[in-house]
Amino acid sequence: MLLRLFMSSALLIISSMLVGENQLRADGELGYPSAVLAAENDTQYPHDPTVSTDFYPSYGAADNYYPMATKTDPYPRASQSTVSTPIKHRPWRTASVIRPVQHTTVIEEMPQESPSDEDVSYLLNDDEYPQSMSSCTTQSCAPRLRKRCSWFFNAWLDQGFTWNGDRPANGLNRPVVYNDRANYYQMNQLYLAAGRNVCEEGCNWDFGGRIDFNFGTDSYYMTADGLETYSDGSPHWNKFSRKTKRGGDKELYGIALPQFYGEVFTPWLGGWAVKFGHFYSIIGYESAMAPQNFFYSKSYSRAFGEPLTHTGFMASNKIGCNLTVHGGMTLGWDNFDDENETISFLGGIDWTDSSDRLKLSLALHTGNEEPGKNRTVYSAIARWKISNDLIYVFQHDLGFEEDGSPSSNLGPRDANWYSIVNYVYWHWNDKLSLGLRAEWFSDPDYARVFPGFQYDRYEGKDYSEVTLGLNWRPCKHVVVRPEVRWDSSGVQRILGPDNGVYDTFTKKNQFTTAISLLLTY
Repeated sequence: MLLRLFMSSALLIISSMLVGENQLRADGELGYPSAVLAAENDTQYPHDPTVSTDFYPSYGAADNYYPMATKTDPYPRASQSTVSTPIKHRPWRTASVIRPVQHTTVIEEMPQESPSDEDVSYLLNDDEYPQSMSSCTTQSCAPRLRKRCSWFFNAWLDQGFTWNGDRPANGLNRPVVYNDRANYYQMNQLYLAAGRNVCEEGCNWDFGGRIDFNFGTDSYYMTADGLETYSDGSPHWNKFSRKTKRGGDKELYGIALPQFYGEVFTPWLGGWAVKFGHFYSIIGYESAMAPQNFFYSKSYSRAFGEPLTHTGFMASNKIGCNLTVHGGMTLGWDNFDDENETISFLGGIDWTDSSDRLKLSLALHTGNEEPGKNRTVYSAIARWKISNDLIYVFQHDLGFEEDGSPSSNLGPRDANWYSIVNYVYWHWNDKLSLGLRAEWFSDPDYARVFPGFQYDRYEGKDYSEVTLGLNWRPCKHVVVRPEVRWDSSGVQRILGPDNGVYDTFTKKNQFTTAISLLLTY
């Protein structure tokens, strides 16, 4: 009898323990829900603000987001089924708030001082992050600012085809660039990126860095003087064959190293992350990296109005929960070796509201690209998440260059350029999104789009384009990006055979259709 009683008690205790463990797993204390694991580990959706983007730069265009396929929905709709499961409290060092696990959608409104609903880092072990946050980081936003510090390796292949019904005699879609070949297949990017992100919060120093490699037709637009090319524009190492000429001695395919830099975080003076080396600019909205863009083609602003890379250093500091400032010195626009031996200033500021629906960015670069001739450009960007499915982005650029406009008889004069770009993204479902881009770019002094044009021999100044595109994700590693684009310009020669800038300088407008296949790893 005693033996039976003992065995019954033991079985009862074991059953209770199993039930308790299962409940803990269900509650999220001993294991991660599948949605959380996906949000933490899946880097195949670079446009999705709810997933990791560790392999992108920390600043500038990397902060863009698009209404792509999402794993979790931080903005619930009445038509959706919702599940809200409370978890046992895993305390911050100083905070005390019970958080729900996001299985599909969390409806509860959390206090302003709690972590963002899109942030699942509060479920991670405390050992993965620096110790006390109270003395080095604002307590109220420490969970929101935490960033996993780890090594990464990422790769993608971007390829496409652009159809031009005009069949230009020179085979070019110019002044449309990047996908600049008419009726021709292009492997734009075979891109590799590897490095380590620094921990940008806490009380400890941390070190990281990154190196990027690209082979493809886009490498021509990623070059920097003194690195891939010499100061006269001739190629440094891209001399592979004599069959795929881009023009002159320039190859259609080439190798570019658009980024290689070290990075250090210091807790001094509130905590600064400092990049030093060769890195992408924070000027502008669109990125050179294919997964960060909704559209296959590029805007005029990206192609002609902004620097792509800098060589130098840039320091960034997060002030509170919503504000980030950047400042540094560079060797100028797309320079690795500046023969002028002048230093330029790069700076910017990013502000995000507490709900993460509105982000404002302002960035500026100024310095002498040639001795005694200043070139300055700024970019202002507003990103507004109108709803869970609709995002609007506004961009404005303004540039100035001393003696930037050439002339045959009257001598050079100062040049200006400016633009307005509007983006609208509609998230249809987890596999399909729709995008619209409408742009006006003005180059009244012929300093940017066709810098060889002399202002006393040409008239017209504006370029405009409207692009309508889709992003279709049949699976998480594949994005198909079809688009249609209409370009128009009034620029033409005053006296001469040229009657526009499209179709080998014979037309004032151009219609193209393109499709891109993006494979990510």
